[in-house]
Amino acid sequence: MSTPATPEPAPKLVFVCPHTSRPPFPLDWNDPEPRVIGREATSAVCLAGTDVSRRHASLQRGTDGQLTLVDLESRNGTQVNGASIRVKRVG
Repeated sequence: MSTPATPEPAPKLVFVCPHTSRPPFPLDWNDPEPRVIGREATSAVCLAGTDVSRRHASLQRGTDGQLTLVDLESRNGTQVNGASIRVKRVG
């Protein structure tokens, strides 16, 4: 008899910030609303620091279920694995 497969853990967004730490942000929502990352208190992911714009980037889920990270013309840019991006499909 085979053992049941263990479900894959939901992917998470991990932040690497020099001046603060933040728990990973789960990426397991299914609605089409983008999740804004920035300094604004209303952001889905609120980050402190002068190197973060008020509306820095957004995570958007496409109709195919895939996530795209979009830089919202932030002053300091957005990076994925150390590479600067404007738009990047992340999963």
